[in-house]
Amino acid sequence: MYAYWIDNPFFCSASAWRVPKNMKWKDFVAQIFGQLYGLDPDFKKVKSWKWYHFDQEFNPSDEKTLAELGLRHKSIVKFKPA
Repeated sequence: MYAYWIDNPFFCSASAWRVPKNMKWKDFVAQIFGQLYGLDPDFKKVKSWKWYHFDQEFNPSDEKTLAELGLRHKSIVKFKPA
C-alpha cells in the first residue's frame, strides 16, 4: 500500500508499505506514523486527520482490517490535518 501526507513539504511523495491485508487499521496507522510521518516537526501539532482512499473521503474504523476497509494491493491512503 501507499501512504501520502497531502501538501506536506517535508515529504515529497507517497511512501510504499508492505503490510498484510489482515492488519488492523490502527496498527497500520501506528506503523506509518511511528516509522516515518511522525518525524515531521509539525506532526505533534495535529489533533485529528482527514483520510482519503485514492481521492475519495474515507472514514476508517480502528478495529477493521485493511481488507475489510476495502484497501488492497497498491491502494493509496492519503491524509491531511483535519
